[in-house]
Amino acid sequence: MTSVNITTAQNTVTVDESGEVAVVTVKTPGQNGAGVALGGAEKNVLVKSSASTYDTDWTSQPELGSVRLDPAQAVSITKIGQIAWSDPDKCLGVKRDAAVTECLGQDTHVYVKCVQPGGMIKGQVAMFVGADEVTGRIEVGVLVADGTYPGYVFFGILAEDIAENGFGFVCTNGYVRGIDTSIYPPDSLLWACTVNPGDLVLEENLLGAPNLKLPVAVTVQSDAVNGEIFVRATTGNNLYLLHDVDIDGEETGDLIAWNDDNQRWENQAPAARSATIAEPVAGDSFTLFRTARSTTLRDVTGLVSGGSVTYEIRYAADRTAIGSLATISDTVTNTTTGSAATVQNQPIPTGNWVWLEITAVTGTVDEFNASLAF
Repeated sequence: MTSVNITTAQNTVTVDESGEVAVVTVKTPGQNGAGVALGGAEKNVLVKSSASTYDTDWTSQPELGSVRLDPAQAVSITKIGQIAWSDPDKCLGVKRDAAVTECLGQDTHVYVKCVQPGGMIKGQVAMFVGADEVTGRIEVGVLVADGTYPGYVFFGILAEDIAENGFGFVCTNGYVRGIDTSIYPPDSLLWACTVNPGDLVLEENLLGAPNLKLPVAVTVQSDAVNGEIFVRATTGNNLYLLHDVDIDGEETGDLIAWNDDNQRWENQAPAARSATIAEPVAGDSFTLFRTARSTTLRDVTGLVSGGSVTYEIRYAADRTAIGSLATISDTVTNTTTGSAATVQNQPIPTGNWVWLEITAVTGTVDEFNASLAF
């Protein structure tokens, strides 16, 4: 038997020996076995199709049990759809678009439509405005925090510039990098501005309700170009949004009280007591009520039908005691709207008797009334 060694770049060679034709498969350097499978498309990868030797095929969708990205490899994430290990953040980074790289498990971005006239810029505070039925995208605009809208419309902070009716990403939790934070010291808590919609400010809302009090981010790096903030979404709550509060038909002066039957807090008019004394004389003393719990008088108003009456409200656990003054002694001459006494020494403890004492009467007084709200 003749042995022939052939070196060639061709796949096959024909050898004529003893009138027979033999087909010889030529292996290129480094191959072992049948060689690489034929076919495949650009950017396909070669995978094992089975456990059989040399059983391979090309695919664009390899199935792997796991993939390890080497943290020692410093890889720049520059292409949309690229995933690589971000060692500074200790997470996988994915390029969402040309301007936004998201750290998986650390950042959350939502692809939205901007409906703000003139568009919005990176770092502005966004609020929910609506939804685009055609694209299925949330619509956002700059956050108006003056109380025109409830706090729950807060959505996040823009991670990139977005033109009017354009699309882009809002960061609802995580880092926003590459913005001007030079006016914010490091570690500063940033609040939604109640004066300039969409802005961030260092100070909590000082204007009071109904302006919103929304701490939305913290300064990580203070820099005019490479500033960083961390967004932490929090919307706060209006009183009526609390799960155990029921507000219905509220009016000025209403109070919130616990309703044990309904197991919830409800609004109600302030509790009141009224006493009318016909032909009062100095020395009259009338018991009004006993406190079932700690009670605070809000106002006391006296009214006469003529002349004048000087009176005071007192309280004590023992009705025979001198008691404490709940009001400063007040002289009433008003016959129309009444006269408000000055309330003091509040609250009145649980289990105390409350009474009214007339200390002086001048002229002819047919009737005296004292009304208490608490």
